[in-house]
Amino acid sequence: THRSYHAGEDFRHLLSGLATMWEALTLLDLRDGDRIGHGTAMGIRPSLWLDRMPNVLTLTRGEWMLSVLAAWQLIRNLPAMQTSAHLLQRELEEVADQVFRRSLSAHDIERAMALRGLSRHYLKLHCFGAADAHEEPLSELWQNEEAIVRAACKEQRQDVQLLWEWLSNPAVQMRADEWISKDARFLDASVYIRLQQALMQQVSERGVLIETLPSSNVRISQYHSVDEHHSLRWMRVPGHVEDGDPEIMTCLGSDDPGIFAGDLETEFYLLYSTLRQSGLDDSESMQRLGALNERGRTYRFHDRS
Repeated sequence: THRSYHAGEDFRHLLSGLATMWEALTLLDLRDGDRIGHGTAMGIRPSLWLDRMPNVLTLTRGEWMLSVLAAWQLIRNLPAMQTSAHLLQRELEEVADQVFRRSLSAHDIERAMALRGLSRHYLKLHCFGAADAHEEPLSELWQNEEAIVRAACKEQRQDVQLLWEWLSNPAVQMRADEWISKDARFLDASVYIRLQQALMQQVSERGVLIETLPSSNVRISQYHSVDEHHSLRWMRVPGHVEDGDPEIMTCLGSDDPGIFAGDLETEFYLLYSTLRQSGLDDSESMQRLGALNERGRTYRFHDRS
């Protein structure tokens, strides 16, 4: 069974777009032929995004906390990015202090937020409910979920308590839902590129495909035309690749044909004409499109028999 999760398409801040993709990879444990649809935040040229966005952006405090957490996780182990990593860590701890009204370390937040995949129902039942609470016998699937929650409550009690505070405390939720303003240039464009590349590396190592959807993105994103679209970067078209970009597996999708009045054939024609206009000849253009087509064929979801 394979899964496709649309993430990094529509985001208030570039960091929050990257965070949704990082969370899809980690919380859903995507790998080995699973897909992420769109991924615009990981591909858009940061300088283009900065030029076309307001200098100050508005998002909720909780969204910002999770965005900074993801960015810190992505670059904290990169030797050349330690200055930015320290900045992100300080920001994370400051925002967490505003949300929870007490001092917490970045690692405290990290451990608690990593448990967001736990069943809230069983958290309430087994960790924060009545001691004699019980239910009818469960299916094997839900028995496994229950066992995971019981283990977390026993082995990571403090982290589970912080998570539950995040999920259920009205005062915490109110502070997390408050709108705040943050600079689009919270980090330099060069740091945004390194964050994108760190995420691309994770996508590559997990064997996850990015299902790119050009027509949809041009219609609702910051792009003016397809020749600005990030699929050209992922296809490694000269003039679009950033120095240090790792190679990732990409396939083509049509997003929602009912809304965008498109299909896969149209997307291929659109990319072909864009590649030719960028200076590639017919053979080079077909070679790059052939790679997209082959990825989609090899990693298709239907029964291969």
